[in-house]
Amino acid sequence: MENIYKVLDSGDERKLEQLGDLIIDRPCAQAFWPKRKDNRVWSSADATFDRGEKNVWHFSGKKVEYKVVKYHNYFFKLKFTDFGHIGIFPEHISTWNLMEKNSKKDDKILNLFGYTGGATIAGIATGAIVTHVDASQKINDWAKENVNLNRLDINRVRWITDDVIKFLKREVKRGNKYNGFVMDPPTFGRGSKGEVFKIEKDMGKIMELVVQLMSDNCRYVILSCHTPGFTPKVLENILCSYIDTKKGSFYSHELLISSDTLPIPSGAVSYWLSK
Repeated sequence: MENIYKVLDSGDERKLEQLGDLIIDRPCAQAFWPKRKDNRVWSSADATFDRGEKNVWHFSGKKVEYKVVKYHNYFFKLKFTDFGHIGIFPEHISTWNLMEKNSKKDDKILNLFGYTGGATIAGIATGAIVTHVDASQKINDWAKENVNLNRLDINRVRWITDDVIKFLKREVKRGNKYNGFVMDPPTFGRGSKGEVFKIEKDMGKIMELVVQLMSDNCRYVILSCHTPGFTPKVLENILCSYIDTKKGSFYSHELLISSDTLPIPSGAVSYWLSK
């Protein structure tokens, strides 16, 4: 079987995914519709994640630690984490497409809340230089593995393990500027030293700092999230409240995961593109 990632089906608050030769069944809170494929397909799952009293993976055979798969021309190392995440977020394909289209060689891109590095890979694949910021060293190490899997120049990535707001404040003091920004903040998180992040309280602080870091030839600012209530228009309103509306155009849409059956809504994104 080709070593790819794709979604086979969804419904009844679950999704069925293919990771190369492995089939997994995970929760999907947005999938309120009935499953399209019959139980024989779903019962073929090699791994199932249960959010019952304890978050736990059940394997029908030998426990699998990780899989390397291809998605959108990029390779990812997928792991079976205690939270049910596997390290790939295919809904961000629209972000990667936008970066590929609008980034130029040697552009400086800031990827905040970089996680396992999908946007970082998309950035350096265009020849840009990416600063990847995440509060977790383990996550940054995982992102480095993904960059290496794609045989990209890891020296074009500046790896930062720190609280996002603290890092941004230092960058402003240093006078650094960037040509592109990618932000995918969590609803709630903790910095490298226990700092508490809440999107509804801290997103404004981040935007105030980001605007100060925009170069004169900044090409784009992308803001996405998976927080209930943060619709595409909410994110667009946040961006246009801080970025000069005369300098470019604003767009927003729902994030979707493509599937063999129905597309799965998976958050929201808004972005500003320079004129």
